[in-house]
Amino acid sequence: MPRPAAVLDRARIPIFLAILGALGHAPATAVAITETSVSANVQVNTRTANGLVEDFKSPSVAVNLNDARQLVIASRNDQPDFNCQIQRSADGGATWEASSFPPPPAGTCWSPGAAWDAGGNVYVAAQNRPPRGGAQNIIVWRSTDGGRSFAAPVLIPNSAGFQAGIAVDTHAASPFRGRIYVAWYRFPNFPTSIDTFLSFSDDGGRTWSAPTSRPVAGQFQQFPQPAVAPDGTVYVAFKDTASNFFSSSPPPAVQTGCLGVSGAGSPANGAVCAIRVLRSSNGGASFDGDPFTVATVNFDDLSVAEQPGIAVGPSGTVLVSFSSVRTPPAPGCARDLDAFVARSTDRGSRWSAPVRLGDDACTAGATQRNPWVAFAPNGRADAVFYDNRDDTSDPRTLYGVRYTNSTDDGQSFGPNARINDVDFDTTDLFTPRPSGFQSNEFDQVNGIASTDDGAIAAWGDTRGRAAPGQAATRSDVFSARTGSGSGSGSGFRPGPGPRPESWPATGDLRHGPLRGQARAAARSSAALRPAAGRSRADHRPRVRRRTRELSSRRAY
Repeated sequence: MPRPAAVLDRARIPIFLAILGALGHAPATAVAITETSVSANVQVNTRTANGLVEDFKSPSVAVNLNDARQLVIASRNDQPDFNCQIQRSADGGATWEASSFPPPPAGTCWSPGAAWDAGGNVYVAAQNRPPRGGAQNIIVWRSTDGGRSFAAPVLIPNSAGFQAGIAVDTHAASPFRGRIYVAWYRFPNFPTSIDTFLSFSDDGGRTWSAPTSRPVAGQFQQFPQPAVAPDGTVYVAFKDTASNFFSSSPPPAVQTGCLGVSGAGSPANGAVCAIRVLRSSNGGASFDGDPFTVATVNFDDLSVAEQPGIAVGPSGTVLVSFSSVRTPPAPGCARDLDAFVARSTDRGSRWSAPVRLGDDACTAGATQRNPWVAFAPNGRADAVFYDNRDDTSDPRTLYGVRYTNSTDDGQSFGPNARINDVDFDTTDLFTPRPSGFQSNEFDQVNGIASTDDGAIAAWGDTRGRAAPGQAATRSDVFSARTGSGSGSGSGFRPGPGPRPESWPATGDLRHGPLRGQARAAARSSAALRPAAGRSRADHRPRVRRRTRELSSRRAY
């Protein structure tokens, strides 16, 4: 049965959209949403009644742009066995109900992604996990009734691999309008490389093209996510973990990230980890060349499995979101994991200095991670990410979720808004490491989808573990909506957005190692954080108090 949203007034966030008419395909008139709000949180997934421990996470959110009330969230369940769930909403996310979908050809499914086409059909791609010893392939379901039910999944030929990402070309001016793209990675050339593959369908997912790839020696192209531009160009963002994905010690090999053995920012084998983007100008038949480098990054086992996000706006601007440890940290700043967005306005050839999404002080030592981005049709860019700034203990295990947006085509992002009702404890989900970070056993992606009126965000959340009368669980998926009509409460007027991080660029504007410049002082974000000394145990629902104007923003 659908679960109604609780009534809880939240802070209204004013969003002023700039005139983007001068930016190519951007809307020719300004669009202003003068007062928006954040809704109460709604549990999305359906728990079973068998008492088993369940672990719902990594939601993929998709909205029907023909009817923004229709939404689909596909998520994975890691316990007691890997599996998937699909939920639909017909009321803009106020309530959710389980979709009906046939099981995979053999075994279970994992790590699903969802997307709508321009005709109102919705697709879910996932990794098929057969019984032990079988080959893992990529499968795609299709629904023609708004996600209420799905037809039997179609297996993409020659798709043995992992972590499916999906996108659909919905653009009227594109020569490939209606084409469905699915990306994944696999190991045909391991240990020389790990390769990203792309396949497409022109008949609603019934048949699929032969996969294409662009192997590069030394690159480990993992966790790919596709996106389509208004002109039909296809971009696939991925995380290149280089050979640091596995340690060089004797077997068994383990994930080590790119901080090196000492965690001091010097990879053991000198390899460079990076966020990169492949581009296809011919509808996915082939890639244009080697991947473009968005930014070189540092991450340890905390964030090695986090997936980059990607979105293309109506002007053709490409945004890529990712997290990275600034190693070494900027003078006077803490060494922590931050969430960033970089942008390209020339079809991915060159990339801007990344913009830090968090608006907390660099001395706070808090973690921002799992950022995800989306563009609304009117050009507003939305982002959501995990944030543990509200927990002042050591280690910080209470997490929340922050939302921010950009009205200047991704050049800057405004103040952060806390969108979770309850901070959730991740003690048994993040395992502390000697480096001071924590291993990622919680989530690989957050989800967000945008419309002109607002955005719907979804995330994994542990607030309901072993709730009375329900099955035991490690995490559930929750959603919240930002936008007109999402609730009511005291509003605030945002100040200017944070400035880009000062990451030195090489001659071709690709970025070198993460280095920040000292900020003159901490930015004023006290209104968005609880008072100092808040107890770890005090993570009850809180009605947001009135927030004053953020007027004393400081430069990096």
